[in-house]
Amino acid sequence: MSRIRTRNEDPTVMKEFIFDTPDGRELARRILKPLLPFEPHDYIVDGVCRSLDGQDLMALIPTGGGKTGYIFMYMLIMSALANNPALCQPKKIVPKDPAMVAVFPTNGLEEEMELEFKKYAIAINSHTLREARKQGKDLWKIVSEQVSLILLSPEQLSSKPFERLLYHPMFRTRVCALAIDEIHLLDTWGNDFRQVFQQIGYMASHFPSRVVMIALTATLPTGPPMQQVCNFLGLKPGWFHLVHRSNIRPDLRIVIRELTHGIGNHSFPDLLWILDSRRKTMIFCETINISFRVHTYLWNNASLAANCDRKIRIRMYNLLNSPLYNAETRRLFHEDPRAQIITATDSICVGFDPPDVADIVVLGAGAQTPATILQKQGRAGRQKNRVKDLQGILYVTRSEMVAANLANSGDSAATIKNQLNVHTAKFIMAPCKVIEQDNLFSNPSSDVPCLCSTCKKTPQITKTSQCNCSGCSPDTPPLLPAVIKKLVTRSDRLTTNMCQQYSDWLIGTRNKVWKAVDLDTTDIFPPASFLPDRTIKEVLDHLHELQSAADLLVLAGTNNLLVPHINLLWQSVADIKRQISQLRAQKTRQKCNDNGDELAGESDESMAACMGVIRAGLAESCSTPGYQLEQESAVCRPESSTNM
Repeated sequence: MSRIRTRNEDPTVMKEFIFDTPDGRELARRILKPLLPFEPHDYIVDGVCRSLDGQDLMALIPTGGGKTGYIFMYMLIMSALANNPALCQPKKIVPKDPAMVAVFPTNGLEEEMELEFKKYAIAINSHTLREARKQGKDLWKIVSEQVSLILLSPEQLSSKPFERLLYHPMFRTRVCALAIDEIHLLDTWGNDFRQVFQQIGYMASHFPSRVVMIALTATLPTGPPMQQVCNFLGLKPGWFHLVHRSNIRPDLRIVIRELTHGIGNHSFPDLLWILDSRRKTMIFCETINISFRVHTYLWNNASLAANCDRKIRIRMYNLLNSPLYNAETRRLFHEDPRAQIITATDSICVGFDPPDVADIVVLGAGAQTPATILQKQGRAGRQKNRVKDLQGILYVTRSEMVAANLANSGDSAATIKNQLNVHTAKFIMAPCKVIEQDNLFSNPSSDVPCLCSTCKKTPQITKTSQCNCSGCSPDTPPLLPAVIKKLVTRSDRLTTNMCQQYSDWLIGTRNKVWKAVDLDTTDIFPPASFLPDRTIKEVLDHLHELQSAADLLVLAGTNNLLVPHINLLWQSVADIKRQISQLRAQKTRQKCNDNGDELAGESDESMAACMGVIRAGLAESCSTPGYQLEQESAVCRPESSTNM
């Protein structure tokens, strides 16, 4: 349903004070000055004045550009005019107690905005409604008469209680504006995930005709995506005021990296640099499953760090967590410098603005569009004086990289097969990511300078002649702290007999570990859960590469039962490596002996001596219930017992 309106369609409008004039903008600034701790940007005041004159507004401004100002500054001025109509002449017709409905895509964002707007706002979602009922409160009744700003999720906007509120006589006379944040999601979530988003435009048509719409985002591509969003909202291009500023963030380096390990694994060595950097980092994953595996991997690899409170340092954010846990995660990331890593889904991709996030990681390109990628990367550096060298890193899988390359060569079927957005494929392969971003979003070549005192004090960062994206300045990924593979020479290989013997040696170590844990754990988990046969095989296959317990952590992966005992396992591995080294050193010395007979004799003796060392080690490792040592073959074998 179309919302085509202008301030001139009603002859009475022209008798009102007009804010879209130099005098009107000056009055808006005077009203706001005692109410704000800063001077608002020129482009915010411009859009607010258009809304005050009854014109629908769409604002496309960069992340961190202050777009929520369009919401609360509008309401501050409307409330001031309601309390003191004499502020302007001729008078402005405003409701006695004006109210605004603001729609936010996630509950977390609603609750963040509720904290920001404090006494003016109430967030209504499934969580806040449930908590209010516990206290005997009816939020819908409260907002109908008392609250200036009602923050809703899309689901609540299309609910029966909200429909009743919208037609409540008192509320209907109060409501003057409908704000919708992150409207780009109407073209992504609305199509693919939360189809209730598509109902926003329908519900907007039920508001009184005088109600203005304020639509906000940082990343809405021009062309079909913008047309789609306008259709959802009932906006006709040319009949609303558009504020469009470049969404380029010159302070943020855009990086594309190829993963060395698949996303379906339990091991993510490409991300271990995050633990070493100790910078605040947000890692966005397509699913809760992936997020959990990344979280577990980083958690396990952070376990050896001294004085590391992992419960605070590494957090996981998704809709399966309790609202209280998610709220605590948001609080910690805002306030506690020890909170450094969040693994998250899209539930926190918009509106969460901690001041000092340095690195944004998006894991996998399959479900992403350039808009969603840039929105996530926009979480970085919200207070520019608190963090430097910002990075927005998109990790792509090998198959995604191949599909993007094929799509760039004209093979569109490759993107369909790999479920890769065609614009994302172009973004990945673009020689310059910033130029591609400019083209995709039709960014103005330069923004009109803002002359507010805020920008004069801290000028906006502008583009430099040398772009630092990974297309223009090739990226050097951190060295993987995984096992460093060396050329396996014939002398490094273990014989079949040695593999069997050392495998049994490690089985003995496994039983040591099992005996060392508490009885409750041993009742639940058998010995093989602590050190599976598959892990033993991997240890022996990579024996020549293993240099420390940290290398074993890579092989341990997400085995939470093994990780606490990794040092004990390393002791056994080090003993095995030492004995093999002794054995081979003696064989080398024997080869230097010119006397063939002596060589053969001594070789037999040295081999017997070394095998004796191995037997001694095996005897010690296998001195656990359920195992016995066969003297002839020096192999530990399980006793026949019904208990095993």
